[in-house]
Amino acid sequence: MQIKSRLVPGSRRLAAIGVLSRAAQVRLRWLYYYEEHGRNAALTCRHFGISRQTFYRWKSRFDPRRITSLEERSRRPRQVRQPTWSQSLSRAEPAVLGPERELHRHGDRRRHPRYPHLRLGL
Repeated sequence: MQIKSRLVPGSRRLAAIGVLSRAAQVRLRWLYYYEEHGRNAALTCRHFGISRQTFYRWKSRFDPRRITSLEERSRRPRQVRQPTWSQSLSRAEPAVLGPERELHRHGDRRRHPRYPHLRLGL
């Protein structure tokens, strides 16, 4: 038995029926071209006009058992550090930042008619 490709049989059909986004379909074409032309990365990159770094990034990310691995990942950070305040700083914050910042935290429009344009925590 001779294996001609490491790509999943039928993956082109899955891409055609809309399982993949257009960008992921293009990446799948890169990988098919790469496999069909003797695994020549330089030729593939020249043919599609992409950098080798881009090609190798997607090649390493691709999992043949999970075709959706060619989709973009979220760039949003998974976790963002929250600032920690000491008690003295949390008490001094309204005085340092001014009355506008204090309005966001404590108060409403009726008590502060001079700042109607600010979003107040009601």
